[in-house]
Amino acid sequence: PYGHEEAKAFGGGRRGSHEQLAAAAVCPAAGSTHSGNQGLARPAEEAAQALDSDEFGGLATILQLCVGARVLLTHNLWVEVGLMNGALGVVRGFVLPEGFDPNHKDPARRVPMCVIVEFDEVRLGNRRFFPGDDARRARWVPIFHENIYSNTEDKLTRKQFPLIIAWALTHWKAQGMSLRRARLRLGERIAASPGIGFTSCSRVKHPSHLLFETDLPPWEVFMEAQWKPAFRARRRMELRLRARASWTLRKYGY
Repeated sequence: PYGHEEAKAFGGGRRGSHEQLAAAAVCPAAGSTHSGNQGLARPAEEAAQALDSDEFGGLATILQLCVGARVLLTHNLWVEVGLMNGALGVVRGFVLPEGFDPNHKDPARRVPMCVIVEFDEVRLGNRRFFPGDDARRARWVPIFHENIYSNTEDKLTRKQFPLIIAWALTHWKAQGMSLRRARLRLGERIAASPGIGFTSCSRVKHPSHLLFETDLPPWEVFMEAQWKPAFRARRRMELRLRARASWTLRKYGY
């Protein structure tokens, strides 16, 4: 969704009568049914808002943002440059439509056109959405609405920005991320879960980049995971796969 036309449209950073930067916004999700009518029916909108975000690929029902808010991208938009699920950034502003009003009858005028996010790590190279001499804008990216179909309700969609507030992350949500710095709180209940200790402590590149807010649980708590049914079932599966791999190598003479 981020091609040449979008970069050109927002590249100048110019604010006309229909493009204004706001300091804060409440973004309710819009719901609709796809039956040939492009308008929003009230029953469809209420039905979409009643469903959980997991039904729509993580799109939140209501997203409250302000300038300076820490956010996390939940969809893969442009993987080659780093705009993918898990990318972290800071909200720098909003582009509002002409006639913007949070109580407007037209749903398109209740919410911003896009959210301007400065991402921590984005590899745009020489491409910039906001050209100019200000180096701080080199990592500014406009994030537009996404339309996602429901997992269970036929023809029901949700339209929302693919962002969530990210002042803090769960241990599993941070899995696979490389963070510059991290403050970690690891309680006994979480530490007893298989693999959670490694997942949490390996998000940074050096131990000096990791800070524990509380003392670590005793070593015995971490060892409790090996006796849980889920962990033992996983170990049995690994042993079966190793046996099959060994049998395959012997069969074909490797």
